Amino acid sequence: MTGELSIRGHVKPIGGVVAKVEAAKLAGATKVLIPFENAETILQEIQGVEVIPVRTLDEVLELALLPSVKEETIPAQAKLDDSVATSV
Repeated sequence: MTGELSIRGHVKPIGGVVAKVEAAKLAGATKVLIPFENAETILQEIQGVEVIPVRTLDEVLELALLPSVKEETIPAQAKLDDSVATSV
């Protein structure tokens, strides 16, 4: 992860985005979020990596963190509800 945010949560452009995406691919990443202002730098999608331009921190959190948190939280809550129902 590299980059910078404005005080209002806007993702600022970064330098060397192509090299960073290629390094992420070598490390095994299949999805890479880049600042929207750097999207023109990567005119073609790098083979095997989904490149997603983002403008705000909210987008980053939604794409990078929240889906996996929801997937892990919902089944755990369902298990908790089942165990409470059977113990009462």
